[in-house]
Amino acid sequence: MITLEEINKLVQKCLNERKMFHSEADFQHSLAWKIHEEFGKKFKIRLEFVIESKYIDIVLIDSSKNKIGIELKYKTKEISEEINGEQYFLKPHGAQDCGRYDVIKDIERLEELVIKKKIKLGFVIFLTNDISYLYKCKGNACKFSLEEGKEINGEMNWGKDTGMGTKKGREKTLELKGKYKINWIDSPNNLKKTIFKYFILEVYNK
Repeated sequence: MITLEEINKLVQKCLNERKMFHSEADFQHSLAWKIHEEFGKKFKIRLEFVIESKYIDIVLIDSSKNKIGIELKYKTKEISEEINGEQYFLKPHGAQDCGRYDVIKDIERLEELVIKKKIKLGFVIFLTNDISYLYKCKGNACKFSLEEGKEINGEMNWGKDTGMGTKKGREKTLELKGKYKINWIDSPNNLKKTIFKYFILEVYNK
């Protein structure tokens, strides 16, 4: 297996080397390559691996065919910055209410796969330079809040006044069996124009 501490070290190494990523796919490939460098003899590494008709960003498969699923989210504010001669133009994703929902949906998906024994273990990694995610969410998306120290568990749904446009494609009530505490971690690098933070949640059969 691989531990949360080992996953965190890999993320830290990626951020040390790259500082930021052009996109979620760029982050995905960077982390997968780092896993290959550090654990390539222990795991087969697959990207966009399908389990029960659902794509998992990164799947690790050990010699006993046990699977570990890793889901990534990369939500950004608009910024342009040159790092080591490479120009980055990050898009403003906005819609933080939907972003929060999608992170929790990833947790729910991995939890279901663990319970069904389709994977042995899961990790959700959320990386952002949008500091609004770090603070308590109010209003119709308050149940999906991801502020520091928050423990997420049980049933979560939109507030009664949520517009249909906001929750289109996200109408489903989310439910987590386990309890997951949000602890935001600083990126190891200080950039001129922005600060990145992330958290990692380990999903297992609790």
